[in-house]
Amino acid sequence: MAAILKFASNKDSRRLACLALNSFWIQERFERSFWQQSTGGVLLPTGPSEAVRGHIPAYELRQLRWSSRPRGPLWRGRKLVCKEAVLTVQELRRHKLDGRKIDELMRTKVARLLKMELLQVLSELQRQDEVDLAFKIFNAVRNEVWYKPDEYLYKDMLNILGRNKRVEECQVLFEDLKREGLKPNSLLCTELMSAYMEVGMVPEAMEVYQEIKQSGAPLEVSTFRVLMRGLKKLGKKELRKKVQREYRDYFEGLMGENEESDETAEGN
Repeated sequence: MAAILKFASNKDSRRLACLALNSFWIQERFERSFWQQSTGGVLLPTGPSEAVRGHIPAYELRQLRWSSRPRGPLWRGRKLVCKEAVLTVQELRRHKLDGRKIDELMRTKVARLLKMELLQVLSELQRQDEVDLAFKIFNAVRNEVWYKPDEYLYKDMLNILGRNKRVEECQVLFEDLKREGLKPNSLLCTELMSAYMEVGMVPEAMEVYQEIKQSGAPLEVSTFRVLMRGLKKLGKKELRKKVQREYRDYFEGLMGENEESDETAEGN
């Protein structure tokens, strides 16, 4: 096979010859692997021979190796996003500065999406931090006939609004979920607290924290982390120490209760 390269005078000919050799190496590699599994022999090293390395520059050889491999997906890590949702997201982002065009797309393209396609569009816009477009799709979801109030939909929307310091819209959304019959739990309240901390509204964040404790709902680790991280960033050392003590007391108490229940179960 190395003799082929002697007649390859120009650059294109050498590349075609090397592609032919590459297919030969793949076949040979498969045969050697099959032979190794069958007979238990040692698999010989595979790759370009010294003759090929002598005739083709190293950078061309590397390029040919990579170009012969199958191409990976364009949307790596997001294989569950359907094609219709991808096209809708692209079109919305392309015209996001044109309010009239966005309204037209909402009436035509978005209105005919299926349930899973619409939810995928919402999730992808939230992931790309397109807060205005995501809020429009979120309202479109709420207007669908199949819509039922869901705390995780509100949680994700509160998260993106809080990251972009849209506190007033977070407050409006928090009142909306109450009107729809959802009970604010520690997850939803933590997102609201995080939004307050982003803009330095410490009293409002502490008020939400006290409401969680008074409601008797179980506290999450994320609730304390959001408070302590925000207080440290804002330089509220004394208040941070107080929250840190409450964090330790709360989870040490839970561990003590679990140990007592385990001992009671063993005694019975």
